[in-house]
Amino acid sequence: MLATRFRRGIYDSKTGQALVNYWLKVAAGRGFAIDQATVLPDHIHLLVRITPKISVEQAALSLMNNGQYFMAKHFPVTLVEAGVDQLWQPSAYVGTCGELPTALLKAFLREAEVG
Repeated sequence: MLATRFRRGIYDSKTGQALVNYWLKVAAGRGFAIDQATVLPDHIHLLVRITPKISVEQAALSLMNNGQYFMAKHFPVTLVEAGVDQLWQPSAYVGTCGELPTALLKAFLREAEVG
């Protein structure tokens, strides 16, 4: 889970979808996958699949750094209007799925989107 700086509402459906589409390309190029993304105005939930050759930290930093680049390039006014000097809080929450099936996790994330 990545939270915006000061938990400011930055994303709407247009900016959120554009960022996720960009991230899908970034992930493919870096050797990991985004299975699910739920975008809320002030944070994003991601279900990311990595292999042993990339660390959780590397995947998170790749998404955060590329997200900052993408938003500054394509939606700079949104960042200015939100009053943020950087896109993300300087941290992320990471949990493991363990033995849970991917389908169950995707269903949970879809519920979070609706609720």
